[in-house]
Amino acid sequence: MLLRPSGVTVDTDGNVFVACNNSNNVVVISPDGQQHKHLLSSMDGIEFPNGLIYDTHNNQLLVTNYLQGAVLYNKKEVFNPTKNCENSGYISNDLLLKKVIMSDSTALCGVCCLRHLSKPSTGWCLECEEGLCIDCKEHHSLLKATRNHTIIPITEYQNLPENVLEITRNCKKHNEILQIFCKKHDSPCCRKCIIETHNNCTNLIEIEDYIKDIKSSARFQEVEEIMNETAENIKRIRINREENLKSLQEEKKKIENDILQTRIKINNHLDKLQADLIQTLYAKVEKENEKIQQVLMSLEKKQCQIKEYQNTFENIKKYASDVQLFLSMKLMETNMVKDEEFIRSLIESERAFVK
Repeated sequence: MLLRPSGVTVDTDGNVFVACNNSNNVVVISPDGQQHKHLLSSMDGIEFPNGLIYDTHNNQLLVTNYLQGAVLYNKKEVFNPTKNCENSGYISNDLLLKKVIMSDSTALCGVCCLRHLSKPSTGWCLECEEGLCIDCKEHHSLLKATRNHTIIPITEYQNLPENVLEITRNCKKHNEILQIFCKKHDSPCCRKCIIETHNNCTNLIEIEDYIKDIKSSARFQEVEEIMNETAENIKRIRINREENLKSLQEEKKKIENDILQTRIKINNHLDKLQADLIQTLYAKVEKENEKIQQVLMSLEKKQCQIKEYQNTFENIKKYASDVQLFLSMKLMETNMVKDEEFIRSLIESERAFVK
């Protein structure tokens, strides 16, 4: 469907491309005029197209949109003789090269694009929201309807952020100029918006009157102050956090050093405690060794005495008289009592050592 054609171009094969503003599409017609088909739509990035140019050198189709910049496409096969028109392909989403942002699409004069001419724009009309070449800018400034429009250098306009460049004065819903501002809904409106949505609103004002002297208004100054204050707060908080980060690193190093020093002190204390315990152990072992050696010497001496007693007792039993045997027994009994007391004391000391 062709509703309000806004641009025509031809490729190297003679195929005719037609951009339609109201139907938001691009249609291609075969060289003989016998075939045609729907080529591009809003799904492919078409938004109220107002012109298109075919680049014969790169085989690319550039479609300029009224609201959302321009879109560049690669060329594919247009009409395949072996297939019918409905199934033949030209462009698909995967062949979309790039969506040209507004600052890039302003490189061409909007008026010349409608005349199928490619001229670089040197200025931008804020009211028409369109790029102008040198010649068109001169005519624009002379026409009665546009002589009071504000034209700025295109380089200055292209320096604006992308989100600002995408803002237009046309209603996105109805593609009509925004003329009225509704204070109740805090919303700019076109003629159709008022009829459909704001018909009962009373706080309606001409948008030109509402935005008059806006750069010197209290609201503008308040927004600017809020931005400056926010930027200053962000800067202050960032400096504070950077200082916190630096302090955190310094505190980390200090704590690591304290842990290391504490570890050294603990190690030194444990080393000293180990040395003292080992020294005490060696001293006790040496003392007990001496005691045991003394006991062993005493036992060895007693063992010799007992052996001697046994030999003497055998001789007395064989050769001595009864009187001699009796008196010898009494002497041996006395000595044996002393020896038993010595053995008992050793046993008691051994029990105490074991405990």
